Amino acid sequence: ARWNMHMGLAGRWWPGTDRLASPDPAAHLPDPLPATWGQLVDALAVRLTGERLRARRRQAVLAFVGHRSTDRVSRDRDPGGWLSWSLPRLLALVLDTPSHLFR
Repeated sequence: ARWNMHMGLAGRWWPGTDRLASPDPAAHLPDPLPATWGQLVDALAVRLTGERLRARRRQAVLAFVGHRSTDRVSRDRDPGGWLSWSLPRLLALVLDTPSHLFR
């Protein structure tokens, strides 16, 4: 249920915009984009939970998105669509970590 709620909020699918305003998922991306996926996950974790993820949780998030921490972030070379189509999944995954519950 938590995953579904976080996915709905991150993707702006639930609840209806007439009841709750949620930002466009891309609004959570740092500007400028970090150089690496590890830095991107760190930045999103701080933005969403107030702290960096512990090493094992960070590694799990990176494994889910199919990147190593040192992989370069690029909007131009985004074959999995993580910075566009799948960004809500990345946001929801960070929100699903225990770090979000401790906030």
